[in-house]
Amino acid sequence: KFPLQKVLRELEQIVRKYRCEHLVFGDDSFSLKGSACLRDLERMGQVLSGEKFRGAFIQTRVDAVSPEGLRKAREANIVNVQFGFESASPKVLRAMNKRTTPEMIPAACRMAKDAKLLVSGFWIVGHPGDNLEEFKHTYRAMKHLYECEWIDGSSVFQ
Repeated sequence: KFPLQKVLRELEQIVRKYRCEHLVFGDDSFSLKGSACLRDLERMGQVLSGEKFRGAFIQTRVDAVSPEGLRKAREANIVNVQFGFESASPKVLRAMNKRTTPEMIPAACRMAKDAKLLVSGFWIVGHPGDNLEEFKHTYRAMKHLYECEWIDGSSVFQ
């Protein structure tokens, strides 16, 4: 973990000096919960406001978000949240030791949409314990998210 001041200095250089238009926070456990996170997002928002900067993407987990954190993220010029869903099969999620449930997936997506964020997700097919029957859970969940317009894009990995 890097000190926030170091991250903010680097962000400012990327946004202002190099006139970056987008960036992705590739920390798959970026937390959007808790008072420390909310303070950090406020400070990040001051940096992520360059003239040409269009917005940041963050990667996180469905169990690491809150409505307030997602709203603060949007205020900080974060425009897209990318969730690591992996699977909607309870069996596969347990095998992955995700500590999440299929019910958390649409709940997190709705919260992000309420915060006016674009939502995308990462799915994994073929994890040990995954099979056609288990994949059907994931397929149905993915289809439901698109039908409800709670997700804007997906990436599927094997």
